[in-house]
Amino acid sequence: MSCDTQVTGSHDHSLRLWERTDEPLILSEEREKEREAQFEEAVAEGEETALPGEEGGGEVLKAGRKTMETMRSAEQLMEALAVYREEKVKGQEWEEESQLERREVSRPKPHPLLVAMGDITAERYVLMVAKRIRSSELDEALLVMPFSDVTEFVPLLCHWLENGWETELACRCLLFLLRVHHHQIVTSPLLLPVMDSLRHHTRHSVESLRDLYGFNLAGLRSVRDGVETTGTPLFADISSRLQKIQKKKRLKTVQ
Repeated sequence: MSCDTQVTGSHDHSLRLWERTDEPLILSEEREKEREAQFEEAVAEGEETALPGEEGGGEVLKAGRKTMETMRSAEQLMEALAVYREEKVKGQEWEEESQLERREVSRPKPHPLLVAMGDITAERYVLMVAKRIRSSELDEALLVMPFSDVTEFVPLLCHWLENGWETELACRCLLFLLRVHHHQIVTSPLLLPVMDSLRHHTRHSVESLRDLYGFNLAGLRSVRDGVETTGTPLFADISSRLQKIQKKKRLKTVQ
């Protein structure tokens, strides 16, 4: 076999034959193009989404269909991640320059989108974009996200959980991405320390949210018990005012 041809093996017992060409090959771009082509084809045919990696080696169909709205939501999320990545690079360059110069260096100007949204941080901006995605379209938007963006998004989820931002949304995104990209995430050297941090922050955030819900529920039950004991309706004053307003509207309608 010539040196222009190579054979590789993988842990999944597959063999791949590689042939050298004159064109440069960037694997991440090729995978992204393949995924986009599959997604556009599925949108045109109205197919349901299949989640890989399920038990039994098969694929389980997820409820819901790919739509143009889903594609738009996915693009908005990936654009927000691109803004976050740009701000992250600028911040690292500013820190390096400050250390080299050993003097105070002016901070780089934030992205115009961040200024337009009220001069917020890039982490907050991605969170706002994710919150705007409909709950029924969130899984589809995450599914079409390339793994290069997943490696940026997972540390962001850790940052959200660490600060107690939208715990339910962050946990939902994290669990879905782990379900889809489990093998790639747990074998990625970049994400291993992040996953270890997520293990702590996720548990702490969920327990804090559960305690808050429990405290509020106990308070509501206490109010309910007090109302049942006194026999006085909880919103008696509001109910009487509402009845008077409705009565006045009926009288105006009759006149």
